[in-house]
Amino acid sequence: MRVLVVGLNGIGLMPTTPRKTRILLSQGKAIVVQMNPFTIRLLYKTGSATQDLSLGIDTGESHIGVAVVKSSDEEAEVLYKAQIDLRSSMEKRQLLETRKTYRRGRRYRKTRYRKPKFKHRRKRTYSSTAKKKYEHWHTEKENHQNGAVLDKIRKACTRKEYREPTFMNILRLRLFKAFPYAKFTYGNITNPDRKKLDLEKTHFNDAAAIALATEEVVKLKDIDEVVYIKQIRRKKRSLHEANPRKGRKQPNREAKRNNKNVKQVDKFHLYDTVLVDNKIGYISGFTGKSAYVVDFDGKYIVPSGQSYKQITLSKLKLLQVRTNNYIVKVA
Repeated sequence: MRVLVVGLNGIGLMPTTPRKTRILLSQGKAIVVQMNPFTIRLLYKTGSATQDLSLGIDTGESHIGVAVVKSSDEEAEVLYKAQIDLRSSMEKRQLLETRKTYRRGRRYRKTRYRKPKFKHRRKRTYSSTAKKKYEHWHTEKENHQNGAVLDKIRKACTRKEYREPTFMNILRLRLFKAFPYAKFTYGNITNPDRKKLDLEKTHFNDAAAIALATEEVVKLKDIDEVVYIKQIRRKKRSLHEANPRKGRKQPNREAKRNNKNVKQVDKFHLYDTVLVDNKIGYISGFTGKSAYVVDFDGKYIVPSGQSYKQITLSKLKLLQVRTNNYIVKVA
């Protein structure tokens, strides 16, 4: 995989090979400025000449494919491929449902919190078509007692949700406005172009086909390494645990609950990239002077010879500090 390069003046240059990167680092002519993606900065003056590259982006609601391609005549070479996984709407919906449950239970306890309000809610209005369907359903209910007929009418009156097409239509119009000079293509064109290049069906391969949509390429030099980028929560917004924990040495008579919004302990932050037991993981939470570490797929990492999830901070090696709400893995 190519290594990203930044010049002495901070301007991006053409990517280079891993072999040349090792030579520059060993000779002290470059330093590492970022681990994911691996980026070096030159310590000597160079020119700022670059080559023409094509950027292809396969947009989607949950997954985004990215590819950078360099083409010349009838040949092309893929320099960079990535897949960005966004947080799903179902995950956000589950968090909102959990919050709603906690708030509802809290309001009915003897606390200082307010009771639920209903006056601020507007009365729902229906269109004329929906009113006609509703009246028709009640008419059929009075005239027919057959359950099959009622189910058929109820299904016809039920509104279907088409979230993804609606989202993509909105996104398409916004992209037209934000990038008026970009070239757009669609799935019915990308699919045969990708098959012509003999690429498997993935989001980043679709992005490579999009980058070459206007080129007559016969031969494509692909790469095996792919950068996977996953969106995560910026922080845990809950103040404490929902249920009090039981005491170990003595009963928890005061019903104390541990804090959940601990963002930093010593030099470690939430979702920092760390190395534990020769495995790369990400800190998902803290408990005292220990931390929970998960892999890129969200599974807990437990060191060998240990049966519990908490890992002492002294056993963690910090690889990279998180600067945004994304984690990166190169595979």
